Amino acid sequence: MVLRPVVLEGKRLRLEPLGPHHVDVLWPAANETDLWTYMGHEVRTKEDLAAWVEDRRAVVTHGTGVAFLQRDRKTGHAIGSTSLFEYDAKNRLVEVGHTWLASTHRGSGVNLEAKRLLFAHAFDDLGLNRVQLKCDARNERSRAAILRIGATFEGVLRAHRILPDGHVRDTAMYSVTRAEWPTVREHLDGLLERLPLPEP
Repeated sequence: MVLRPVVLEGKRLRLEPLGPHHVDVLWPAANETDLWTYMGHEVRTKEDLAAWVEDRRAVVTHGTGVAFLQRDRKTGHAIGSTSLFEYDAKNRLVEVGHTWLASTHRGSGVNLEAKRLLFAHAFDDLGLNRVQLKCDARNERSRAAILRIGATFEGVLRAHRILPDGHVRDTAMYSVTRAEWPTVREHLDGLLERLPLPEP
């Protein structure tokens, strides 16, 4: 079984399969240099973004992931990207990551809703047992965001990646399991209910 591109839609957000045609609409959001500090990629030009999109789409070709454009449902604007990847059908697991969001939408509930949509797809549609997430151990903003969605911290993989600037990265590892999903789903739904929805 392979992962197939899907559209996932919530009240704030639409996740749609990422393609080369999205580079132009994504560039205004991607052209924020702080986004890429911990991402393991250097995106300084539109050409860099195009290369990043193609890199993310490689998992689709192999059936091991799906890369998504994040689109604001109210305005229709492209506001970021996220992915399912490292899909392992035999062991029934997948990773959520390569996530970035324009500064205009941080703290708006969009990231919470994206995770709610992706987790539901993984556990409810695909019947997986584990969703994992990881980030640069120095990235306190991402680490706080991952804990906020209800994931469990599993530890740090030391000297795990070499970044383009030569830094040897430690990676913080998190997960949600099938047994935990009902509690995490309730937690996310509660957080989202307390956040205002965009005006129609």
